[in-house]
Amino acid sequence: GASHNGMWDMALLAHVPGLRLAAPRDETTLREDLRTAAATSDGPTVLRYPKGTLPERAPALRVMAPRNDPFEAIDVLMEADDDGMGERRLLLVAVGAMTPAVLAAGRDLADEGRAVAVVAPRWVVPIPRALVETARSFDGVVVVEDGLADGGIGSQLRDALDDAAVWGGRRSPAVARVGVPRRFPGTAARAQLLADFGMDEAGIVDTARRLLDAS
Repeated sequence: GASHNGMWDMALLAHVPGLRLAAPRDETTLREDLRTAAATSDGPTVLRYPKGTLPERAPALRVMAPRNDPFEAIDVLMEADDDGMGERRLLLVAVGAMTPAVLAAGRDLADEGRAVAVVAPRWVVPIPRALVETARSFDGVVVVEDGLADGGIGSQLRDALDDAAVWGGRRSPAVARVGVPRRFPGTAARAQLLADFGMDEAGIVDTARRLLDAS
């Protein structure tokens, strides 16, 4: 029903001091993140995983993990340049279950000649410093999450980038947040709700285009 869409948890839990929240994207990352959570004793951990069928495996091209810290690990899933066309560089950030749609959108944008990369942070609360530093090198950032957009992962990354710009002396990239709006959604199938909120492949591509054109 309208009040049971599992959309508020990331925005709410982000305010708990010392809490770490993971958003694994498939069975492999779920197993790895569960081991990390079980070995953590200095604060609460939360694993966020969707019900239903197992998502298709999305292997990383490479992993950025400063100091081998699992909470800082950022998986790079796709990288495409613009073949020298001078396109503005775009970063798509996939949160958990949104990874298949984000990857599909990334391929569509790459087919248009866009310079685009897709990354998937394993742990999203608090925002990994490695993700902030990576995002600062792009012109635009689109964060896609199946949770509340206001106060969610995209909002937290945007705030962290703004803080880094103030103290680091570098311009902050434009950030678009793709997620659930702050209202009670009507009862519908998950796929229909994602399409209604612009969280499917077509919606993500449209948001990315508008962000690059406006920035």
